[in-house]
Amino acid sequence: MDVLLVSSCGLFKCTNGTQCCCRNPCPATCADPIPSCCLSLNCEIGCFKVCPKGSVLDKYGGNCIPLQCCPSVKNLALVNCQTQLNGKCRGGPIDTNVKCGTLTPDVCGCPTVSNTSKACIRDVCQCAPGYWRRLADCKCVFKSECDNCVGYAFIN
Repeated sequence: MDVLLVSSCGLFKCTNGTQCCCRNPCPATCADPIPSCCLSLNCEIGCFKVCPKGSVLDKYGGNCIPLQCCPSVKNLALVNCQTQLNGKCRGGPIDTNVKCGTLTPDVCGCPTVSNTSKACIRDVCQCAPGYWRRLADCKCVFKSECDNCVGYAFIN
């Protein structure tokens, strides 16, 4: 970063967890994790939410979330975990096949998403209320049993 750009940060009083930086005008999001629209050296100076490596901005709340929590990636893992294997759900005794499962189950390491849709997933394995799906092994666990690692067993 140029000395001129760093000195410009003195003009900004950043709050709410933002940092003064020279940011790519197209930050990484779930919709565009590797923004191609901004491959130039231009940047915006100001106070921005800066996500740690492996995280992207959630377009709704402006919060940083792990890339694995983006709907397209998370839903692939959920399909694997919510499908029966040899006629049984994979999450243990509190994982049962339901006729109409929620579209937004609680998943370890990911922010809770309120289910505003009236739609449901038919005949799907779903953790009992109060349990969270741990995608690394498909188990249904208490939130306190979720580890900070969001890695998936089948996505490297």
